[in-house]
Amino acid sequence: MRFVMFHFERWNIRMLKQKSRKSHQKYPTQENLRQNEEVENAVSYVAVIFLHNNFRLSRERHLRTYHFDTENEILVNFKKRSKN
Repeated sequence: MRFVMFHFERWNIRMLKQKSRKSHQKYPTQENLRQNEEVENAVSYVAVIFLHNNFRLSRERHLRTYHFDTENEILVNFKKRSKN
C-alpha cells in the first residue's frame, strides 16, 4: 500500500510539472523568443546555402548542355563541309 501511495504521489507531481510547463509555453519568455530567433536564423542560413547550390548546379548543367550542343553543331557543319 505504501508503494502505491508513493507511486501515485510521484505521478501526481509529474503531472503538475507538465501542467506548469504547458502554462509557460503559452506565454513565451525572452529566452524562448531568442531561441526561436536563433532557430529561424539557422533555417534561413541553410535555405540560402541550398538555393545557392541549386542555382549553381542548374547553371553548370545549362552550360554543359549548351557547349555540348555547340560542339555537335560544329561537328555536323564540319562533316557537311568535308562532303562538299
